[in-house]
Amino acid sequence: MKRIPVLLILAILFLTACHQEKGLYIPQPETSVKPEPVKILRYDSALFSVDPANLRGELSQIAGKYYFFLGPDWSDTINLMNLQQFITDPNIRKLYTLEQKKYSDLSTLKNDLSDVIARYRSYFPGMPQPVVYSYISGLNIEMPVLFTDSAMAIGLDMFLGNDQVIYREGGIPEYKISRMTRTHLLPECMEAVATTLIMTESDDQTLLNQMINAGKVLYFLDAMFPGMADHIKIGYSAEQLEWCRANEENIWKFLIGNQLLFNTEPAAASKLLADGPFTSGFAQESPGRIGAWVGWQIVRAYADNNRKLSLKQIMEATGSQKILEASEYKPGR
Repeated sequence: MKRIPVLLILAILFLTACHQEKGLYIPQPETSVKPEPVKILRYDSALFSVDPANLRGELSQIAGKYYFFLGPDWSDTINLMNLQQFITDPNIRKLYTLEQKKYSDLSTLKNDLSDVIARYRSYFPGMPQPVVYSYISGLNIEMPVLFTDSAMAIGLDMFLGNDQVIYREGGIPEYKISRMTRTHLLPECMEAVATTLIMTESDDQTLLNQMINAGKVLYFLDAMFPGMADHIKIGYSAEQLEWCRANEENIWKFLIGNQLLFNTEPAAASKLLADGPFTSGFAQESPGRIGAWVGWQIVRAYADNNRKLSLKQIMEATGSQKILEASEYKPGR
């Protein structure tokens, strides 16, 4: 497919300008990396095409290509038993059938990934073009996308659409199902990338530090997806995002008044950062993970107030109290 870099650049500049009109500051990329066509290696198709009756023999034909999944011990008896159980499980096979129907053509996904990976590598020069795989995760809700510096594995069964009966049959909560769509696939991919870029102090277990780390991930999505609606980046409904904006000052007062920012108790982090239909202690109209949303606003303010910093420097900034102070974040001023 022919690409038109000039038009792409103009589109990015236009969308970035839209953000700037809303007051959101994003640093400029370090360099310009031309998009490389992404090839998605279909481990899903390869694995489920294997004959369970000749598992060892047929896996030997794909073990090298899909070492990322199969590893060096794929032929171990227990591993073979687990793989056979996986590919013959009726529910897993149903997921595979649905995934193949939904994602029979990956050309649009390949183009989208090519563009956003080039943008990521423009901000982080020297990072390799990752090898991309598709696979059936078996509904791995916690990690729908796996990422290392050189590989990205997308569990396409996690993005079949929020109308899928199999998700509800599997007992997945509605607030999670609402995000299991094609629209949320790319943000999930780049969220997995973002988590590998954050530098933090391991001995800082405060709620503030955890909020800022979550905020860095979301700010990274700001840079990767100019023009994307905020509620999609964070996985809220538009109404939930508006609730946060309308109650921002009250949320901050709650955190300060209850002396939560420097609290190191796991319960405090769980309450404000755990995924859920709403945040415990707030109205049921609230979304889950309010702490992540506040951390996002802090990091946005920090970037806006320190415009000499690159995106890399923002992601690697440490010292949660210093970041808060440098952000001058004070909602309601």
